[in-house]
Amino acid sequence: MARILLPTLFLVLLHAITLNAQFTWDVKAGGTHTYARDPLGAGHISHTGRSVDGMGYHAGVGVGCKEERLFGVRAEVVMDVRSCGYQLRPADQPFMLEENGEGFMQARRNMHLVSAELPVLLTVRRFPGLRLDGGMTLQRTLAARETVTGQLVGLDPEQKARRSVDRTAAIAPWDIALTAGVEVDGGKQLHMGLRYLHGLADLDRPGGASPTYLRTWQLYLSYVLHGSAPRIGT
Repeated sequence: MARILLPTLFLVLLHAITLNAQFTWDVKAGGTHTYARDPLGAGHISHTGRSVDGMGYHAGVGVGCKEERLFGVRAEVVMDVRSCGYQLRPADQPFMLEENGEGFMQARRNMHLVSAELPVLLTVRRFPGLRLDGGMTLQRTLAARETVTGQLVGLDPEQKARRSVDRTAAIAPWDIALTAGVEVDGGKQLHMGLRYLHGLADLDRPGGASPTYLRTWQLYLSYVLHGSAPRIGT
């Protein structure tokens, strides 16, 4: 279904923009600080449903209606890379990254994610330099790697170790999220925004894993590398 929905949404958007006779496009890149309600992957023990946070970066292309229009549509194709995690609790220790693996104490657990995203949004520009967004985002997980960094059982507390394992196959590849946000123009090329994604798909694939429906806040800062505003038709 997701594979059919992705090109269909993009074609609908292009048709709407063509009817509006004017559009803008831009190429952006920047940094992201992500807050999520639930970590990805099984075995979170007392951390299931807890908040995680981390930094990342993004790059992509956006297309939408001209800025002087009050209402419009916008779509983006974005490559997003982020790493979110949490500190292990004493109740979770010793923690093993894999069954029969090494035990960790006083460690941090992270999930490094690479995903492709297609937000399709309705936009409102009521005030200059301010855009309100609402719609949906289709997400495709491309890679996921879980990493634990900390003290191994039996070693000197000052000596840190790092272990990681590929979790791509353990995460459902597609997610659809309801999306709302606001973006502010901080200058001709600098944009800052806040976006909330309410995931609808359970991303944990292994049997017996606690369901993971992401509730994600993204605070981002983007720099416009290139942009244009040609006319279509008359």
